Amino acid sequence: MNRRSREGRTILEVLVTLLLLLLVFTVSVDTFRSQVEVARWTMSIVEGLEAARTSRWVVGTEVRAGQPVRDWAVGDDGVVRIRAFRATGVACGPPGPDGAVPVRYRGVRAPDPARDSVLLLGFDGRWRAAALTESDSGEQVVCPELHAGEEGAWRVSEELGGWVAARVFESGSYHMANRALRYRRGGEGRQPLVGETFGDGSLFLRDGRVLEVRVEIEGREPHVRDPAWAREWRIHPPEG
Repeated sequence: MNRRSREGRTILEVLVTLLLLLLVFTVSVDTFRSQVEVARWTMSIVEGLEAARTSRWVVGTEVRAGQPVRDWAVGDDGVVRIRAFRATGVACGPPGPDGAVPVRYRGVRAPDPARDSVLLLGFDGRWRAAALTESDSGEQVVCPELHAGEEGAWRVSEELGGWVAARVFESGSYHMANRALRYRRGGEGRQPLVGETFGDGSLFLRDGRVLEVRVEIEGREPHVRDPAWAREWRIHPPEG
């Protein structure tokens, strides 16, 4: 075999090797891209399931804290409007000269007259709604130790001739909108409570005294949204 033939064969072998390396590289890149897409889709489903669990806990806790019919409702627009209870107080003495009632209370936060109202339990055993007009810290309040919680003094708009207990609530609403569970307090904007992972089929429904919730979880792919998963549950309020 002459020198020219050997050189030509060597060049051919190099070209074949480079072609094989290019093929292996292309297959590796495609495999990696596919793995990344699968991982992205899987993570989006995991995030969606976590958002669904959080939504179930949040909405379920709020609905079970109230009573059917009176404290929450689902409108034709699919929005859950609710009295979101934030604290419970017990009157621990008679009203003062200014009409403020000493209380011991506990809850997720301190009462705020700017955004809260109260349900008052009167001596006649009936609950009545009223505005919370003033809530002072308990520096000058002395309550019996048998009542656990923080001390305070509350003034309300309703004259009941005395009340024994109160439930503090804010008026709010839960929405399935813009791919997330969102909460609106009063007339404020809707704030997302979970990541934006839900599909357009997510909604609230009411079946008698039961709240039905459907969550559609979208798996994110590079150029499409795949509504691959759905979760449904029924929230049963307390009897009453």
